[in-house]
Amino acid sequence: KKLAMLARLVREPRLTEHKGGCTLDIGGGLTLSLTCVEVDIIRVSLLRPSGRALDRSWMVAPGMASLPEEGRPKESTEGFAMPDTTLERTVDGSVRLSTGRLRVTVGTAVGEPLRLTWAWHDEATGDWKLLLRDRPTGAYYVGADGRVSHYVSRRRGDAYFGCGERSGALNRAGRRFDLRCVDAMGYDAERSDPLYKFYPFYIGKPCASSADPSGTGEPPEALGPDGHGEPPPLRAVSRGGGGAYGVFYDSMARAALDFGCELNNYHGLFASYQAECGDLDYYVLLGPRVRSVTARSSVAERRDSGV
Repeated sequence: KKLAMLARLVREPRLTEHKGGCTLDIGGGLTLSLTCVEVDIIRVSLLRPSGRALDRSWMVAPGMASLPEEGRPKESTEGFAMPDTTLERTVDGSVRLSTGRLRVTVGTAVGEPLRLTWAWHDEATGDWKLLLRDRPTGAYYVGADGRVSHYVSRRRGDAYFGCGERSGALNRAGRRFDLRCVDAMGYDAERSDPLYKFYPFYIGKPCASSADPSGTGEPPEALGPDGHGEPPPLRAVSRGGGGAYGVFYDSMARAALDFGCELNNYHGLFASYQAECGDLDYYVLLGPRVRSVTARSSVAERRDSGV
């Protein structure tokens, strides 16, 4: 079995600006591209030395009624608003890309795993607050066999929604889903997986204890693994907590989304996306409410489609 390579900064990254964002050559043959396509949507791409496995998308089509048979170039920004952005270096040397509502910070410590931290601007308080962060012990893996993986930190009580047609509770916390289509006639509505329709998109809603009390965008102390537990009731999820966000993976490859089924004492609590092949291209969407994420997700889709 071929081992996956952990994406880490092997040297000071070379930074190149482009419209709406920047590209960072992090060493090891890997390139990270960040593009603000909307004031509340940022695209992330992690590219191998050989470039893209597939340079076309049949899933992203902002404002289009239909897609041509040959698809749409993955790096295209046509149809997006492309807002004004701010690109800066922080005191510790990190790279920070911001719109007026959403920002992403890339740590640049040499030798450390590649890690992104997301924050949103709370207009009510004027503060930037933590939204989402990559797993600090290893967030991105690229396999010689074509596999790609992405891991983000989570906390007990965080809620997750989406993934397309799924069995079980609306809150997907504690579950793992196989993203492929099968004709699952007569399936168990509580436990069966996979089913006929899947969608590599989910909405995350941090629990109240995940909120950033300092307003600095820095994460609170991580909790150690403490079992699966029961997902919180939806009424509890809707009250308080941090801002809601969406993550959409632009890939039709067979994959798996895990929202806490897998536990690992070394890494702490995490959620993950693992694909058997293809590229790692994903979009982060800001709510900050759950229903707002659902509405914003349609920005990147055909006018006649929905999540």
